[in-house]
This record gives sequence, C-alpha cells and structure tokens, in this order.
Amino acid sequence: MRFRKNKFYREGAFHHLYIKAKNGNVIFYRIEDYLFIYTLASVLSRRHKVIVELFCVIFNHLHGCVKARTQGVFRAFLRDLSSLFTVGYNEEYHLTGSLLLPCGYAPKVSAKTHKTCLIYIANNPSTGRLVKSVLDYKWGLVPYFFSDHPFSEKLVKRNARFAMRQALSIVDGCKRRGQHLNYPILRKIFKKLNSREKAQIVDYIIIKYFFLDKQSFFSHFESEEKALVAMDSSAGSEHDLYEPWEDYSVYLEMIRATLSSGLDYKMFRFHQMPADQLNILRNKLSGLPGVTKIHIERFLHLNEP
Repeated sequence: MRFRKNKFYREGAFHHLYIKAKNGNVIFYRIEDYLFIYTLASVLSRRHKVIVELFCVIFNHLHGCVKARTQGVFRAFLRDLSSLFTVGYNEEYHLTGSLLLPCGYAPKVSAKTHKTCLIYIANNPSTGRLVKSVLDYKWGLVPYFFSDHPFSEKLVKRNARFAMRQALSIVDGCKRRGQHLNYPILRKIFKKLNSREKAQIVDYIIIKYFFLDKQSFFSHFESEEKALVAMDSSAGSEHDLYEPWEDYSVYLEMIRATLSSGLDYKMFRFHQMPADQLNILRNKLSGLPGVTKIHIERFLHLNEP
C-alpha cells in the first residue's frame, strides 16, 4: 500500500503519521483499547518531548500530527508507541506476533497543507460515517479542546462514591508517576463503577492525560469558532498518505451485535471461541446491512494464517 512507502522526514516540520493494523483488522473494540493507546501516547509524547497537535484513533488505525526535535526522536516515539502497544495488546488478547503495519508519515511544510491535513484527521470519523460532527467523536479528541467533560455529567469529587474516589486516586497516581494505563490497571479503575461513573472517569482520564497542544492547533485557524466551522464544512485533504475509504459505522454495528449476541466472546478474543459459536456469530454479523465478507474477516481476524 502506498502509505507504507511514504516515510519522508523534514527537519523542523510537523508530520502526519498514519499507523494501521495488519490486514486492516479491527483492533480497537473496547473503551480499554482506546484508553490504553491514548495514555501510552500521552506518556511517550512527554518522554520524547514531541509536540502533538492532533491524535485520532478509529477501529483499525490511528492518525497524528506530530513534531519532534530530530528525526531520531521522531522515530523513537513511533517505535515505542507501536512496540509497547503491541506487547500490551497481545498480552491482553492472548495473541502473538506483529499487530501493526509500519508507520507512514509525511511532512506538512506549507501552511495550506498543514491546515488541510489537520482538518482531514479531525474529519476522519465523520467521513467514515461514524458521526456527523467532529464534536461527536470522543477518540478524535477535538471535543476536549472545548470541554473537560463533553461526554459525561460534570464530576464533583467531594460528592463521589468511595469506589469512584478510589478509581480517581489510581488515575492520579499513575499520571503522577508518568505511567500509562494498561489493561490490568484499567480493570481496577472500572471494576466497581456504574455506567454513569464510567463515563465520568473516561472524560477525567482523557483530560488528565491530555497531550494535544491546543495553542499550536488553533494557531492554524483565525479563531476556535472558525476552526469548528472549517472542520465541519470540509473533509480536508491528504495527498502524501493514501488511505482507502471505509464505512466505519459498519464496525460499530458489528460491535453492538457482538455484545448483544449472548455468546461468550471473551472480550473480543475471537480466536479462542469454539468453532460452533464463531460460526453463529459470523452468520449474525453477515446479516447486518452493509456488512461484507471483508468486514467480517477484519472484525474476527479470519484473514490471518
């Protein structure tokens, strides 16, 4: 694929990076998957002292707009992000081997290409039919430029239950130590929380670990309001990193169908499912509108040897 060949580095420039899962497979199923990659990227961005203007994660890939001091630092950030995520993910899902394709990246030198690239990244979820507006997609992070709790009720710590205060303490301690939230830690955080509290603590984690440079991002637009208008009225463009269009809403419906199937899916560890249950699930998914054989192969990882 073209993006695998595009690794052009320009000293002093922001770079659009694009990391995709091997075979186009879905790897982000659960809130925990997104929080793991997000907090890992947060910790590594600070460790390597890179500037990140935007970071967006969708089902089988992620985008970022990143600037590093040197090419060596840039590559180290990408290496650590890919390798540490793969190790933690494989351990959680009982997998082995490579998980991600080599990262593609390209510099954005002119003001125009830089701005349209940011719009392209921000709009990836809406062009993929997941949401209508950039403010509707949590893992594009743009909503957190405007609110510290865009997807939950405002959290008042003094009114929180003891279980919630314990969970908050775990998050605060990990952040203070410069530690990302891996799967075992996330299980401890969510263990005794209700649905309302889970929504609150997800917003809290994202704000606590927030690593996007808001000032740098909005410097490409005349104002925050005009930035929103630009992002919602244009899809942006990307000529250096080829990304085939996908209807990501299909994967969202497949996740919902899996959760409502009543099958023992082992937290989306489909390779561990008995053959008869896997066939039942595959038939259920194939009956969903718009779902193709390729979608099912990527969702269930049936395209791996």
